[in-house]
Amino acid sequence: MAPNKPGQAKPTPNGKAATGNGKPSNQASTKPGSNQPNTARSSSTVKTAPNGKPISGTTGTRTTGSGQRPRALPPQKKGFRLRPVDMIVTGVAVLVIGIIVFALWSSANPAGTGTGSTAVDPTTGQPDPAADLIKNGTTAPDFTLPANDGKTYSLSQFKGKPIVVEFMAPWCPHCQEDSQYMNEVYTKYSGQGLVMLDVNASPYGRNHENNDDTPIAMADQQWFADQFNVKYPMLFDAPIADAGQGHPDTKQRIVYGVDYYPSIYFIDKNGVINDHLVADVNSPITTETISAKVDAIMK
Repeated sequence: MAPNKPGQAKPTPNGKAATGNGKPSNQASTKPGSNQPNTARSSSTVKTAPNGKPISGTTGTRTTGSGQRPRALPPQKKGFRLRPVDMIVTGVAVLVIGIIVFALWSSANPAGTGTGSTAVDPTTGQPDPAADLIKNGTTAPDFTLPANDGKTYSLSQFKGKPIVVEFMAPWCPHCQEDSQYMNEVYTKYSGQGLVMLDVNASPYGRNHENNDDTPIAMADQQWFADQFNVKYPMLFDAPIADAGQGHPDTKQRIVYGVDYYPSIYFIDKNGVINDHLVADVNSPITTETISAKVDAIMK
């Protein structure tokens, strides 16, 4: 090959003429036989897989002679799209299911609850009223509360004796109905050393069923004792205005995990929880069912 003469353009690898510094010229070239400059052309590049099929999302546009890199186009999104009518139908279905679940929950607990259990019974798929209760074999947490008889009682003062503690609400229909059975059991076993205590587990007074949210007072416990001829102490747990749940509550309801009224704990002579009875789970509560639990802690 003949050497380049001084002043002669040096060809570059891409065939374009170079300037004096050896870099390609940016001046547009003209096609042979045409007076129009050779402008950039678009071409589509498609990457292929080993099987020869194009790979989705790799198609892009590049400009020849411009030095620009190919620009990848985003893959097209495909999938199911809800129509407005589908969204309406879905929303109505969710609403109906919610109403049915709430109705079932309400019918299972007509007396109402403090906060309601979030645990679910794996066998039924329904809320488990006993899920939050303190487990059997656990030492019963101590408490000290005033009673309607003017005295103050501590659970620990009865260690060495079998104890039945009923967590109730004066407005609770279940508690009112079951009071006759509790009285019968107390009459039967009190001479044998059985201790029975009622503790309010609701922050509301006796008219709560009538949409009256007046806070509970000792007078409501005394009303219950008078109305249903309760002979054992009715303890008063003063309501907490807001226990961090957005509504009033009581301390011992939280401590003992009471979600349904009544919830009855059977505590043995060593102060250990032996068993429970819970409205709805063990409904109906009767003199016989209570007595069977008491017999186990009298030993």
